[in-house]
This record gives sequence, C-alpha cells and structure tokens, in this order.
Amino acid sequence: MRVYRFERSILVRAPLEKLYEFHLYTPNARLIQPWGMTVLDVTQPDEVKVGAEVRLKIRAYGLTQNWQVRWAEVQPPAPLVGETITVDLRHAYLTDEAIKSPFKSFRHRHEFTETEKGTLLRDSIEYEPPFGFLGKAIQPLMHLQLEAMFYTRQRMTKRILEASLSNTAVPTDLAQANAYFAVQTAAEKGVKREKGTEAQRQ
Repeated sequence: MRVYRFERSILVRAPLEKLYEFHLYTPNARLIQPWGMTVLDVTQPDEVKVGAEVRLKIRAYGLTQNWQVRWAEVQPPAPLVGETITVDLRHAYLTDEAIKSPFKSFRHRHEFTETEKGTLLRDSIEYEPPFGFLGKAIQPLMHLQLEAMFYTRQRMTKRILEASLSNTAVPTDLAQANAYFAVQTAAEKGVKREKGTEAQRQ
C-alpha cells in the first residue's frame, strides 16, 4: 500500500520552549481539535522519551477511536548559552508513531524552528489508509479531512501560545487546560453576543 504524505506550517509568535512544552504535554490535544472531534481520555507517560507510549480515546464524528502511539523521536531545544546561539541549534522536534489507530500506519513529526519573528511549527504526516482497496478509494477524502484537521490544530495552537504574550499562562496540566478552554469559550460567546447586539442596532 502506498504511503501518503503532507506537511503544513505556521508561524507562532511565542518562544521555542513554550511551543515544545505545549506539545510535550499530550492532554493539551483536547484544546486544539476541530469541530466534530473530541479527546475523551488521555494517558500521559511519566516521562516523554523515546519508546514511551500515549493512549487516547477520541470521538470523531460520532465514532469512538482508540489510539496508542509511541514516541519515536524526542529532541528538546538546545539551551541558550549567553545572549546568542547559532540558528541551527535552536531547533526541536517530536515524532510519534501509531501502534494502534484507524490507519494501517500513521507517523507524525512535530518540528519547531526558532526565527526572528517567532517559532515556525511544521507538522509532517505520513500515513497508509486502512481497508485495503476500499481505503485506497476513499483516500482523497481522508486526505482532505486530515489537512483540514491540521489546519485547525495549528491555528488553535497559534491562538493559545500567542496568548502568553498578553500575560495569559500557557496550559501545562489538564486542570489548567480545562480552565483555559472554559475561559476562551466564554470569551468567544461574549464577543458573538456583542456583535449580534451591534448588528441589531444597525
């Protein structure tokens, strides 16, 4: 079966370390899922290292999926030494591979590269569809759904991490993640109500 690939990048105006730490804590995945997808449960390993495993239960469009993934690569950012450091050293990445998932195979590499304007986040995906010839037939639709999902995930990540620039704490545990999600949801509803009221006045 053919392996399909795609990449998507976005610039996040936040420090490299914050972006890396956000992705290191898997329960933060609850905050960046697109409409129709909900992370019901996450089992986070005590230490994120090569070989450590994560289990997720996800509801996607009404169907429950059980994922089991293994960290295949873990490269944290190089520490700053003094005031300057070569750009090549300000790079980090995480790669996870699915042991159990709806796909025949699934590999996801998160890359973080420091730039003058922030941190470039790049998601690289490699996957094989399930179900043999049937999976091959529906692969174009599957590919579009994956690209749309990572588009949303990156935009949500950008919004959350850039909030730290306005003294808003970045979630580092599940309680903080839930609290952050509740505050952001309430704020969005308030903005929508204000826009609706303003439109009625006009």
